[in-house]
Amino acid sequence: MLELLLGYFIKVNESNISLLKIIETENSVIGIGNRLNENNIGEIVILKFSNDGNLIFSKSIYSNKYLIFSDAVYRNGKIYIIGTIPIENEGNNILFICIDTNANILISRYFSVINYESPSAITILNDKIYIIGNMNPLNNIPRMFFLITDTLGIPKFLKIAYFLVNFTNLKGFFIENNNIYVYGDYFDNKRIPFVFKFDSLFNLLEGKKFSLNTNLPILGFQKVNDSIFILFDKYLLTLRSDWKILNIKSLSNLIPKFLNYSTVLEIFGIFNDKPFYYVLDRHFPILKYANISSNNLKYAKNYILFNSTTDYLFPKNLTNCDVFQYQLFYLNDINLNLTVENFPITLISFSIPFSQVSLYIKDINTSISYICPTSAIKDENFEVSYDKFYEVYKIDGTFLGKLKPKNLKKGIYILKDGKKYKKFFKLHSP
Repeated sequence: MLELLLGYFIKVNESNISLLKIIETENSVIGIGNRLNENNIGEIVILKFSNDGNLIFSKSIYSNKYLIFSDAVYRNGKIYIIGTIPIENEGNNILFICIDTNANILISRYFSVINYESPSAITILNDKIYIIGNMNPLNNIPRMFFLITDTLGIPKFLKIAYFLVNFTNLKGFFIENNNIYVYGDYFDNKRIPFVFKFDSLFNLLEGKKFSLNTNLPILGFQKVNDSIFILFDKYLLTLRSDWKILNIKSLSNLIPKFLNYSTVLEIFGIFNDKPFYYVLDRHFPILKYANISSNNLKYAKNYILFNSTTDYLFPKNLTNCDVFQYQLFYLNDINLNLTVENFPITLISFSIPFSQVSLYIKDINTSISYICPTSAIKDENFEVSYDKFYEVYKIDGTFLGKLKPKNLKKGIYILKDGKKYKKFFKLHSP
């Protein structure tokens, strides 16, 4: 018998929990988010699952202050978490927490700037941690901030961007070698997206903004070899690495939420109120969606995480589940009067103080349900045609696309034909 793990589909049954991030470790999956306790005080919730979807523990990080989770990143057995914590006479400060994969607190401190800070994303490169967001140091126009700390959470320096725009929203990072791309948008009668390219010390190398005669919120950024992909709320833009526009595809029938890249470009979002992902390559022009309504889709690299009245969590590669449906769906090219302009900013460096803060861990009761639990799948004896399209998986369950066996490289694969699965040995590369 062939046992194939194709994933699991979990429903979190607690209305006071909102998962926002999925961290994949070597041996487990960890969900992180916000929890409102019985006293209406915010806590940071940690749910740990085994790779087959069993709940190992559910815990929360708490204090006597209202904690809000923003983002997290994993490296070498440690999870670095950022959020906010209110400090008397200072407003919200940046909360920095480091935990191990069993949710033991290793570091807890906050970075202090008078008035409000709102971190939005965290990433790690070598031995440096990068944090971006907005702050309001003079109780005036919010400023973008760019912060570097070491892995102990000791800040090295803070850079604040000085230019007069309203409602700036830094969305996220993309790292290539030692270059750091930061993307976001701001409001000037309409939503205008931008991308900054920095070196590893947050020195600005170049900045670009994208102009169109309508709102253009940016949702995702990926760079692959010599191509740049930028996801807007209605369009997918492809550029060369020198920022020359190659094509623009319309997403008018979809509501995209974020962009990912594993072996192909993936777009995640909402289609007819249902979570979907769309894989953009020549082998797999298919929209795959879960037949469950949702109004809030959130990012997780290899997982779709969404919320209606409770949280759901499932891997995008899950296929042996009746809630998933397929639909052929091509993205059409479109011509737009979209321009790419230089967008320089001035950055001023500051030191930033930090203080220790006492945080605590407690176990919480969390109920989960399995919507489509994984089951052992028998190896079926069907004859493989080298010229027929099959759904092809790696032996670990990773979905590769709809492919012909003759085009596969040498290796071991799982082929799916209807509801039948077969282990397939390819002895020679094409």
